[in-house]
Amino acid sequence: METPFPLRYTRPEIPVVDLDRFRAGQMTERELVEVTGAFARLGVICLRDARVTSRIQENFRRTMIGIHGASPQEQAALDGKDVGYQFGMTPPGTELPLDHSAWVATLPSEHRPLTVAGRPDLKARFMWALGVRPTNTPWPNVNTRAKIPERFAHIAGPLNTWGGCMLAAAYDIMQIISIGMGLKRCTLSRMLEGGPHILGPTGSNFATVQLGQVLAGLHYDFNAITVHGQTNIRALVCWTLDGQPFLVEVPDGCLLAQAGKSLEWVTGGRFFAGKHEVLGTPEALADAAAIVARGERPIRVSSNLFVHFATRWVMRPLGHFATAQTLLQYPPIYAGDFESVELARIKLFPSSELARGDRVPPQYRARMARLRVA
Repeated sequence: METPFPLRYTRPEIPVVDLDRFRAGQMTERELVEVTGAFARLGVICLRDARVTSRIQENFRRTMIGIHGASPQEQAALDGKDVGYQFGMTPPGTELPLDHSAWVATLPSEHRPLTVAGRPDLKARFMWALGVRPTNTPWPNVNTRAKIPERFAHIAGPLNTWGGCMLAAAYDIMQIISIGMGLKRCTLSRMLEGGPHILGPTGSNFATVQLGQVLAGLHYDFNAITVHGQTNIRALVCWTLDGQPFLVEVPDGCLLAQAGKSLEWVTGGRFFAGKHEVLGTPEALADAAAIVARGERPIRVSSNLFVHFATRWVMRPLGHFATAQTLLQYPPIYAGDFESVELARIKLFPSSELARGDRVPPQYRARMARLRVA
């Protein structure tokens, strides 16, 4: 007898913000405040953008199916171990999600993720660096721009085009929420300039995936925001901040933005990093079967962009979010150090990088000492 799928989805109402209206100056300040409030309350928001076309998404998807479906010998030429898996292939069994068991225990049984703590991910990932990065930096691996082998030169166009589209949308939503939180319009978007943004599509062959099998364990993203596009196999489940799980189904012409830990940090907890997992959902298995029926390989390719603050920025609660309490909970730290620590915690960087978490920038040491005494 087949085991029923134990996770029961909810259908939270996720607002859709029209980025074309925003860029045209047609959104009122009240609308921007409402969008920001909804994003902060749910942890996710849908972005409608005319730049998101089916053609560039399909070019990207077919390119990544070629990469994830390549032979082990071909993928070996793209191995990313030497740069902490910040460029190239991350093989299955490498990334180890953090343990969120305490949070899971607060949820009703039908809303709990299927992740078992302590198990490394089964999915592979391909990392592609976007944008301009610093060359002289204390964080060379975080800012790496490894060279692509010549025989894979053809992938640059589709990945840069699709990644650039998603990154442009990320700049827009960061400007929206800056205004909506009472900060200057470019407060957050300027912190993205020169950031180690990474297009990180995962790949999983659903020919062997079983119902309920976890491919990417429950986790939050430590970057500022993650932008999700449509995928060919619906296997991503996100949780809203109040614990509602929903299957991600991105509408045509849209993207889904999810808050990450870095955004939580600089807003003093106004935003919280959302959690998600990738698994064999009933919808995913149906999608895979349809792909097989067309005579194609059922390789799931995700479409996600990790948007980061530049490593040189000191991450701390900004503006009116900076209080004695929030500075204690989110102490100042260089974004490059924060990213290095988070990568070490999930076993992509060496454990020696964990020491960076104690590096408070010199200009904040005295202030932090006074706060701790108080």
